[in-house]
Amino acid sequence: MDTNYLNELAKMKRPLPGSSLTSDPTKPAAYEKAPEFVVVREALDYLFVTLTTERNYMQLLMSLSEGATVMDTTRLLLFTGFTEGKWNPDLLLLLIEPVAYMIMALAERADIEIIIDNDDETSPDEELSIGQNKLKEIQKRNMVPKLPADVVPAEIQKKIEKLPVPQVSSLMQRQG
Repeated sequence: MDTNYLNELAKMKRPLPGSSLTSDPTKPAAYEKAPEFVVVREALDYLFVTLTTERNYMQLLMSLSEGATVMDTTRLLLFTGFTEGKWNPDLLLLLIEPVAYMIMALAERADIEIIIDNDDETSPDEELSIGQNKLKEIQKRNMVPKLPADVVPAEIQKKIEKLPVPQVSSLMQRQG
């Protein structure tokens, strides 16, 4: 192995393998206890309220407008909730799709162009042609794409539609 790599790896502050087996069982980490949420709907309600607080909402929209992907944001949000003991890994997996759609709906409401995922499997030219084909198909059917009705609960969809649309500004945007 490369010695530079090993030196950098040694600098990382992380637990040693097996250290969880020697930690004090009376003081477990948050993710080692029973999760706060065990029902998808309750966790979605919590996430919606968390995402739509003024501070979080603006930060979310700013990061999406600056090129953060929906899936990276979803992963970060859900993994953070797991490490805080909000849900277990099983519920985390069940929350991925509805949370991604919720984030997309919030970005769409603010008229922010979203990037779903940085997929290395297709080239930008292929993505463009796929997107153009899908757009033509939608235009042919004279349809407007909507969120799948069964993914995000109707109550949350209505709340998203009622949210005010903030003006997201960039540091590079002309002020005044």
